[in-house]
Amino acid sequence: MEEIKPGAFGNLPLLKALLLDSNNLTQIKTDTFVDLNVSYIDLSFNSIVLLQPGAFKNIKAERVDLGNNKLAELPSRVFENFTLENLILSDNLLHTIAPSSLSRIALRRLSLFGNKLKEIEPEVFDIQELIALDLDDNLVKLLRPGDLRNLPKLNILRLARNELKEIPKGVFNNTKLTRLDLNANKIAKIASKAFDDMPDLVALYVNSNNLTQWDNNWLRGAKSLVHISVNFNQITEIPDEAFKNYPRVKSIDLEGNKIGKISAKAFDKLERVDYYLNLASNDIDSWSPDLLGNVSIGSLGLNGNKLQCIDGDLKTVFKNVEVTNLRNNPWNEECVKKIEEFIPTPAE
Repeated sequence: MEEIKPGAFGNLPLLKALLLDSNNLTQIKTDTFVDLNVSYIDLSFNSIVLLQPGAFKNIKAERVDLGNNKLAELPSRVFENFTLENLILSDNLLHTIAPSSLSRIALRRLSLFGNKLKEIEPEVFDIQELIALDLDDNLVKLLRPGDLRNLPKLNILRLARNELKEIPKGVFNNTKLTRLDLNANKIAKIASKAFDDMPDLVALYVNSNNLTQWDNNWLRGAKSLVHISVNFNQITEIPDEAFKNYPRVKSIDLEGNKIGKISAKAFDKLERVDYYLNLASNDIDSWSPDLLGNVSIGSLGLNGNKLQCIDGDLKTVFKNVEVTNLRNNPWNEECVKKIEEFIPTPAE
């Protein structure tokens, strides 16, 4: 199929889904989709380069998929009087979205991953009902204070695999975000107050970036936080009271950094990590017997470090840890015996 004539789907009151994927469509003309109440319109895997104004008009739908096409621009007034749960524009060539092109949609979820967008423009992302925005795999280089001001209900923001180098204050503060994904950028600096006043934040991911320092002031007011993951960065030290702003969490993941120094007070004010505290594959070569204090931990990962021995009775050192992973360290002979006593070999 290479063309759909305007009004082709009129007078079909029982129509619930339009599956038009994997054809040879190159454009969607004005009034092509009009007065429809459907669950799904699938236009993915075509060769669409143009959406004319009014292409989608007076429509109520759960999902519209325009992914895997060749759209470079999204002009204004393509969608008019459009109520939609999920709009997919992923894997196109989008570098320009006209202001007001999306604000005319009562939209809840928007997928734009795999495009060529370089910034989050408040005039473009003025979508009052949006709760989830996927901008993974774009070319976003800069975040500015106020970029999210017209997304008052946004809960989930995905910005993985972009070109970000710094996270300033004023972008995420006082938002309703519950999940923020900043994985696999080039982030080397995060302002101390960048994550302040995010009371609904549950999970933060900053994996595979270029951070060298851990800031113990991050995440003030993050009273709902349960998971923070900053693995595979370049962090060298865990400072005093590193996790003071979120004393009770499910998991903290710092695997694959270059941590060689852990402050004697690093875990002060941390009370409980229900699932895991992951410090695997770092450069840790010493572990003070009283370092953990009374912190309760489900699973502690110290595997793949440079520990040769740990002073004291290991049952006391790890008294509040349910599972301790000590594999793949260069233990000396004396410590091997201690570990064997601490973790007995199962009887055959």
